Formats: sequence, C-alpha cells, structure tokens
Amino acid sequence: MDASALESAISALTSTVSALEKSSEGIEAWLPVCTGIVVIGVAGEIWILCVEHREALAAWRRAAISSPDKPSGRRFIVGLVSAIMVVVGVAGEFGVGIGIARINSSLRDKNAELRGKTEQLVGLLRKEASKANERAANTEKELALLKEPRRLSVKQRRELSSVLSRYAGIRANLSSLEGDDEITDLTSDLQDALGSKGAGWLLTKTPRPPDGVSTSGILVEYSLFNTVPSKPAATLLARTLQHMGLEAVLMESTTNRFPEVFAALHDLSIKHDRDAHVLIVICRKPIKKQTIR
Repeated sequence: MDASALESAISALTSTVSALEKSSEGIEAWLPVCTGIVVIGVAGEIWILCVEHREALAAWRRAAISSPDKPSGRRFIVGLVSAIMVVVGVAGEFGVGIGIARINSSLRDKNAELRGKTEQLVGLLRKEASKANERAANTEKELALLKEPRRLSVKQRRELSSVLSRYAGIRANLSSLEGDDEITDLTSDLQDALGSKGAGWLLTKTPRPPDGVSTSGILVEYSLFNTVPSKPAATLLARTLQHMGLEAVLMESTTNRFPEVFAALHDLSIKHDRDAHVLIVICRKPIKKQTIR
C-alpha cells in the first residue's frame, strides 16, 4: 500500500473515531438523566416510608384498637410512580453502560487500526525520505563528477596503452576543441597513452576547430576507405574510454552527426594527417553521458 492509500485509510479511520466519540458523548449525556430519575424515585419511596412510620407511631400512642383508615390514593400513586422511576432509571443506566461499552470497544479497535496504519505510513515516509536522501547524495556525487576535471590516472594510461598496443603503428589525428586547461590536460593524457611511449600509435596533434562548436565529449571517427583495421581500433579506444568514465562517441567517416566539427577538421587549410585512419577530437565536458554506437 502506497502513501496516498495509507493517508486515505487514516483519514477514514480518523473520521470513524470522531463519529464514535460523538456517539459516546451523546449516550453519556443520558447517564445523569437516568441517575436523576432513580434519585427522584428513591426519594418518593423514602417519603412514603416516613409517612407510614408517622401514622404507625400516632396509632401506637393512642393505644386503642380502631378500624383501619381508607387507603390513601395519593400515597399509592406516589409509591407506584417512585417504583417505576427507579426501575426506569436503573434500566436506563444499564442501557447507557452497555452502549458506552460497545462504543469503547469499537474505539479501541479503530484506534489500534489507526495506530497500525500510522506506523505503516511513518515507516513508508522514512523509506521515501531515505531514498530521497540517497538520490540527493547521488546527485551531489554526479555534480562533483561534473565539476571534477576529466583526467586519466597513471594506472588508466597504462591500461589504455596495454589494451591498444595491439594496433601499434596505426595513424591518428588528435585534436582539442575549445582549448581550455581541462581539455589540454586530457589531450596530454591521451597523447601519453596512445603515442610512441604508450600504445605506439602514430599521432599527429592538430589545431583545434574554430570557436562556437557546440559538440561535447570525445569524438572518435574511423575510416572505411583503407585496409588498415581502423574500425576495431577506434571501437576499442571509444569503449575503453567509456569504461574509464569518459564520454565517447564512435563514428564512421561517412556520417555527418557533427558537421561543424569535422568540416573544421577536414578543412584543407588545417595541417593534419589527411591519411590518418582514426580521428580523435577532445571536446568540452558533456553534461550527460553519450552512448557509443
């Protein structure tokens, strides 16, 4: 049961408890009435006892035998009404007691159910709060990663060199886009890992494309128009970079997904290895990860 359903159930139980409490108050209001009826009835019977005692005392003082007096109708009515009032009052108190007991029993059950639902809701809200805190912590980590500059550690550079050394001798152009410090450092790391002291690739570092290019991440382009296995080399490079947490996009030379980048890089006025098998472009740090295709 989700939080919304629990809140609805708690609201319904609260309304039921409130209705039962009002019913209990209504029944309890009859208790003093019934008690008052009993008191009046008992008072009438006491009055009759006092009258009878006074008459018996007067007859004893006369010390004479006389015919009985006519029964008093008023005394009979008072005695009858008093007895009836006592019976009605006691019966009313009994009924009120039973009604209150039933309502209290229902109240105990509903309050227990209400406590159970409330505890479930509190537990669910705690779980949701814990998940929200976890999401916030993950968001903070992601933000920290976004702020952290992209670099390849010594271990990662060695791993990259070892993995890609199988394609030693392959020719590649390495270009940096938006030549800020972060991009410059990452370009240097890749040059160390792929160059003659690393995987043995024949790298040509080319000037960066013009400003205003909106592409982000690391672009890896391979050529289909040569006999050198450029596609496996480019694919392995892109996937290894992605495994290391860097965003890389793998492209064929015939695609045109980033025309402003490759139009600039293939510009004849830019000095680079035009027969290179792989083209690597280091662009600015992306906000979202890109998937290798």
